[in-house]
Amino acid sequence: MFRHDLNRDYQSLFRFFLFCFDIALVIVTGLLAHYVRFSSVSLDYSYCEVLAVALGTSLLVFHWFGLYEPLREKRLAAYLFNGTAAIFLVFGLLSVFAVATKMSNFYSRIWLGYWILFLWLGFAVSRVASYSLLSYLRRKGLNLKRIIVVGVNQRAQDLVRTLRQSLWAGVKPVMFFSEKDLAVAGVDEKLLGLAVRPFSLLLLSKFVKRAHIDEV
Repeated sequence: MFRHDLNRDYQSLFRFFLFCFDIALVIVTGLLAHYVRFSSVSLDYSYCEVLAVALGTSLLVFHWFGLYEPLREKRLAAYLFNGTAAIFLVFGLLSVFAVATKMSNFYSRIWLGYWILFLWLGFAVSRVASYSLLSYLRRKGLNLKRIIVVGVNQRAQDLVRTLRQSLWAGVKPVMFFSEKDLAVAGVDEKLLGLAVRPFSLLLLSKFVKRAHIDEV
């Protein structure tokens, strides 16, 4: 019963993968833009410096915009909007840096435009693919938010039955906590399909930590 779901087991690994992917994406799209503009991937020092500054800035800005938080709790359109804003902020800061250090005369604006375009396309495609994969896993009963329900009245029981039949909602009830005796409350524990435990704040807090509960 306390086995973690795929989302809990691999959440940190998935965020790390996205982080590494974005590092590669910034570098590869910069090289691709250079190839499209100059038919070469051999960068001189000024282009390498701009690439390095953009890489460091993008990782900080992407993190600041919450692009490495769980996709499960975000709407795709809002997430892509945040990503687009983050990318333009990165290149805005890069332009300020270039002007302040008088580097703007040493690289092509057309190359920079291609870079922005390719980076945005790579980001959008990768996030849409990730979102689609996680949505598919959620429909299969994985990538779920684990919750516990306090109380065993009829409304709570109906809620749990509905959630158990609607895995697409991304929520998995794992336990009931109740102050009432089950026999008195008229609850069939087997019918609910979940164990019911006596309610106390201490037991509840311990269970939340041990079972990695997302919400009560």
